[in-house]
Amino acid sequence: MAIQFDAALGQGASVVAAGSRILVVDDDPASVSLVKQVLGSSVFGEVEGLADPVLLDAALAEYEPDILLLDINLPGRGGLAVLESLRESSRGFVKPVLVLTADDNIEIRRRALELGANDFLNKPTDVCELELRVRNLLAMERMRAQLEVHNRNLQQIVQQRTGELESANRSLELEMLERKQRENELRAAERRMRFLLTTIPDSIFTACADPPFAITYISDAVLGQLGYSSEEIVATPCFWKDHLHPDDAAQLWPKLRPSLTKGPTVFEYRFRHADGTYRWLRSRVVGVLDDLGKPVEIIGSLSDISDKKIDEEALAAQAMELASVNVRLQEFDKLKSEFLATASHEMRTPLTVIREFASLLGDVAAGKSPEEIGESIDAILRNCDRLTKMLDHLLNFHLIEAGKLQISRDRCSPEAILERAHKDFSQKCASQGIQMRKQIETAICDVLADDQLIDQVLINLVGNAIKYTPAGGSIVLAAERADAFVKFSVADTGQGIKAADLNCIFEPFRQVDRQEGPGYRGTGLGLSICKRIVDLHGGEIRASSDGRGATLEFTIPIWSEKAAVRALIEDRCSKSDHRDAQTVLKAWPELPAEAAETERTAILDMLLHEVRGRLRSDDHCLVLEEAGCVQGVLASDRDSAEAICGRLPKEIGGGVGVRYELVALERALADLE
Repeated sequence: MAIQFDAALGQGASVVAAGSRILVVDDDPASVSLVKQVLGSSVFGEVEGLADPVLLDAALAEYEPDILLLDINLPGRGGLAVLESLRESSRGFVKPVLVLTADDNIEIRRRALELGANDFLNKPTDVCELELRVRNLLAMERMRAQLEVHNRNLQQIVQQRTGELESANRSLELEMLERKQRENELRAAERRMRFLLTTIPDSIFTACADPPFAITYISDAVLGQLGYSSEEIVATPCFWKDHLHPDDAAQLWPKLRPSLTKGPTVFEYRFRHADGTYRWLRSRVVGVLDDLGKPVEIIGSLSDISDKKIDEEALAAQAMELASVNVRLQEFDKLKSEFLATASHEMRTPLTVIREFASLLGDVAAGKSPEEIGESIDAILRNCDRLTKMLDHLLNFHLIEAGKLQISRDRCSPEAILERAHKDFSQKCASQGIQMRKQIETAICDVLADDQLIDQVLINLVGNAIKYTPAGGSIVLAAERADAFVKFSVADTGQGIKAADLNCIFEPFRQVDRQEGPGYRGTGLGLSICKRIVDLHGGEIRASSDGRGATLEFTIPIWSEKAAVRALIEDRCSKSDHRDAQTVLKAWPELPAEAAETERTAILDMLLHEVRGRLRSDDHCLVLEEAGCVQGVLASDRDSAEAICGRLPKEIGGGVGVRYELVALERALADLE
C-alpha cells in the first residue's frame, strides 16, 4: 500500500506551518523578538518566548509547542542541561528541537545531537534560513505524525489479516489432523517393524523363488553377522550363491527350490564372512505361493550358530581326548598291575636267593669249604645289589614325579663322563663276552650338567645295552658336538627295538618286548627316569633301531658362564620354598691389568676357596673367569646376606683386595636376559 502524504509537504506551502505553536527559550529578548517577527504570523501561528529555562517544564505543559527553539548558552542550567532534562523526562518530549548558538564548537554540537537536538542555527540568525529551518522541521514533524497514523492503520489491517489467516490455519489444522494421525500410526507401525528387524540377532530376508535366488531385501543385522551391508547384498544377484562354502552349496542348492512348497524348512551351511573366514548359519525359509501353489518369493531368517558349532566340535574333540586319556589310563593301570606283579616276583627272587645262601652260611658246621662259603657270599651281595637297584629306581622315580629331585649343574667334561661309564662296565662286558669301546670328538666342549645324574643316565642306558646284547656283540659309548649341545649315545648290536615301541619306551612301567637276553626283567622305570633327568637339563633323548641293534642318544647343553649362572640360580632356588628369601652374591678381586692368565685363575680359585669356607653348607658359588668374579646364591634374605658379607675376607693372599655386591634374585635373572 502506497503512503499518501500531504501535498503541501513537497511544495513548501505555508499550510505546513499554519497553526503551529513555537516556543523560543532564549535569555536574549532581541533574539526572541526577532523570532516572533519572522515566525509570529498567520503563516506559522503562535510564537511564545521563555527567558528562564527553569520554567520550561511548565511552559511545555501549557503551550504544548510543535517545535522548540533552544539557545545553547542559557544562564544557569545551560542548553545542554535542558536537552538532557528533556530526554530524561518521564513525559518524553518528542517534538523537533532547533538549537540556536553563537558557538562553533564541534564537541558541543555533537553532544547536543546525542541529547536529541534535530538541527543547528548560528547566531546572528539569518531570517530566511531561520524560516526555512523551522518550516523543514515542522514538515518533518508533520510527516512523522502522518507515518504514525499510517502505521496504526497498517497494524489494524495486519491484525485483521492475521485473524483471517489464523482462522484459515485452524481450518487447515483440523483438516490435516486426521491425516497426521494416520501418518503417525503408519510411522509407529514402521518403527515397530524396524525395531524388530534391528534388535533381533537374526537377519530377516526375502529372495526370488527361482535360481540364483537373488536377495531382494535383507535387514541391517546382516552387517554385524557377516560384515556385508544390506545394499551390497541386494545389488548383487548371485551374492548368496557365490559366498556359500563349496561343499555346502553342492548339497543345499538342489534342495532349496523343492522345499518351498513344504512349509518352513531349516538349512545349516557355511557362509564366507567379509574377513575371509567361514561362519556357520542356520536359515529358516518358507515359500510364498500364488493361487496355483507355485512359489513366487522366499521369506527367511538367518542365525549365526558358529559358536554353537565350535562348542559342538570342542565337545566332540574333548570327548575323543577323554576317550584317548581313558584308554591310556586303562593301559597305564594295566602296566601298573603288570609292574606290581613283576616287581613282586623280581623282589621275591633275590630275597629267596639271599635267604637260601644265608642259611648255607649258617650251616658252617656242615663241612662247607671256604670256596663254597665265598660263592654264597658273592650270591648274597649280587642279589642285594639287584634288589637295591630296583629300590633306587622306585625312589628316584618318586622324587622326579614329586618334583623333589635335586639337581646341581656345573662344568663337566664329556670325556670324563664317558670314561667313568666305560670303567664301571668294562669288566662286566668282558665277563659276558661283549666288546665295549668309546668314541669321543677331539677337543669337545664341556657341558653344563649334574655329573652324578648324567652318570645315572649312562648307567641305565649301558645296563640295558648289556642286558639285551648277546655274547660276541659290542657296545659303543660316544660323544660329539651338536650345535649348542653335546650328544651322548649308547649303541649296541642286540636284536633292536620294534618300530612300534620306539615312541613308548620312555613311558613309566613300560617294558618293550626286546628279544630276551641275559639278565632279568626290571621295573620298567629306568628309561623313564633317564628321560626326566635329561629334560631337567634342557636336553632331549630318543631311541632308534635298524633291526640289528639299538641306539639311545641324549643331548646336554654346552657350558657357558651365562648358562652356568642361570643354572646356579635356578638349581639353588628350586631347593627353597622361599625363593624371595635368597640373594645373589658377587665378589670381584682387584686383579692387576698386567696379571697373567694363570695368575688370574689362581687368584679367582683362592677367592672361591675363601668365600666357600665362610658360607653355610646350603650356599653355593662358582668361578666366572670371563667376568673375573666369583658368583653364588645365598639361602638368605638381604639383611642376613649383608651380615654374611661382614664375615667374608676383604683381602686375600698377596694383598689382593675384594669387592662384594649383593643383588636381588629377580634382578640377577633379569640381567641374564
